[in-house]
Amino acid sequence: MPIGFFSSDWAWAAAPQECWQLEQVSLVSGPVKILVAPQAVRIESQGNRYVVVSKAPSWDVISYNPYSKKRFDAKLSQFKGDFAAGTNTFGAYLEKLPVGRAPRKNETLLGQRVRAAHIVNPSARREGVKHKAPNLHSVLFFSGDITTADHYIWDNPNIPKSASLILSRMFRLPPSDGIALRLITHDVELERHVELDTTGLKKVAYRSANFAVPPNLVKVKSELEVVNDPRRQGAVQNLIQNWDEWGKIVDTRKPGGN
Repeated sequence: MPIGFFSSDWAWAAAPQECWQLEQVSLVSGPVKILVAPQAVRIESQGNRYVVVSKAPSWDVISYNPYSKKRFDAKLSQFKGDFAAGTNTFGAYLEKLPVGRAPRKNETLLGQRVRAAHIVNPSARREGVKHKAPNLHSVLFFSGDITTADHYIWDNPNIPKSASLILSRMFRLPPSDGIALRLITHDVELERHVELDTTGLKKVAYRSANFAVPPNLVKVKSELEVVNDPRRQGAVQNLIQNWDEWGKIVDTRKPGGN
């Protein structure tokens, strides 16, 4: 069995071809359009010039830039989703929230059945820390500032686990067995942040062409190379300059350090 292929994906691959289109906005990744079917997923950034495609049976992840014609391939187990956040320095932000231990209840969101969990972060800090970060590599999204969160997972049995894993890594979300439709956090300074929201969700016709990867792309050695063009660099700098106002950037350097 190929690495990254879940045994239950055999059933999904044989399921009737259906496809859902989601439009989401993430504080980490910005607006994206997602196509997800039992046998494939496609994530297209609406502002950061990358597309991600993954298909059964291997679920290998191909990320590419249709403008620079660059492409990066990864096994599902090795996919990091770093280009979505801008750098692999970003971590320990939302991933460590104790979602798995939070009780869930059934609710309805956007006309779909979801499982909602209210999360209390047992390691929340009493005081928030904010510092201006001079460059991208000295910043860290810090989950210790979060006191509570509300997490809404789409309860659709035809959503492949592989798609859930890819999206969680890209958006820096807590691991889950479904697709997150909304995540709202509250921090130690009593600020409310919509970390992820779904603005559109509808069923569309499945077309294999939507999950095809363009030919004649140049393979590169890292995810960041796929999106490292002038427009992307400007977007990352804008993120750095504005995120401190939202209370999510902290300086990782110790006082007096480099």
